Amino acid sequence: MICPPAISKVGMPISFDVLDGESGSGFDGSIASGALPDGLTLSRMAPATPKISGTPTKTGSFTFQMHFANNVGGTR
Repeated sequence: MICPPAISKVGMPISFDVLDGESGSGFDGSIASGALPDGLTLSRMAPATPKISGTPTKTGSFTFQMHFANNVGGTR
């Protein structure tokens, strides 16, 4: 998994790949528990690498777990 930016500011757009390059291609992603901060979304469509992007609207700490699966039974 690629780490998100350590610090983001409210109102500042961010975008980052959740899985690294080629090894992330072909995986659908979903939020298994918790929630992303308001204003951020997880693009989860294969064959692209899953990505979190958007513009945060609140400060704070946010905890969530993600699940990834591909069409041949691989999971992460």
